[in-house]
Amino acid sequence: MADDVTALLDSIDDACDRDERLTIAAIQEIAGRRASAPLILLPGLAILSPLSGIPTVPTFLGLVIGLVSLQIMLGRSTIWLPKRLGTSGISAGRAKRAVGWVRPVAGVIDRFSSRRLEWFANPVSVRLAGLMCLLIAVCMPAMELVPFSSSIAGMFVAVLGLALMTHDGLLFAFAYLLFAGAVAAAALLVA
Repeated sequence: MADDVTALLDSIDDACDRDERLTIAAIQEIAGRRASAPLILLPGLAILSPLSGIPTVPTFLGLVIGLVSLQIMLGRSTIWLPKRLGTSGISAGRAKRAVGWVRPVAGVIDRFSSRRLEWFANPVSVRLAGLMCLLIAVCMPAMELVPFSSSIAGMFVAVLGLALMTHDGLLFAFAYLLFAGAVAAAALLVA
């Protein structure tokens, strides 16, 4: 697995140079079968990008996030994805454009994130992050009704994926605060 987001994007860029399509299985191969964090982070970043404006992309990525999140919650050490889902993907050209869009953000993320408050990045926090990602993933199809609204959800998922990838307790805390604020705002809107 890559040590930082930029290295992960470099590996994806290389895969796009070799193949015509970037599949979920290719991402899983790049990240390693034991690596759940990139399988949360990368779909989150993709949803945050302009790709979220393409119909069904947020729902499909929400499915990936949901399956990985469920396995995180169950404490699985390896991530299993159905073969059909693994062969799904996007064209290498689209993937390279998305990587290009995310790359400047990745540099900032890499400079900002580090192993802080590691006691906060404990197994309970990891499973709670899995639950939050699962809840977001379940809402993804409904978010497609309002174009680009899924980008906000992508931000939450990306922050959680980054926290999982870097074991940054401060990012876990930040993500929990964001999530609590979003739930409170939604409750006020519904009430």
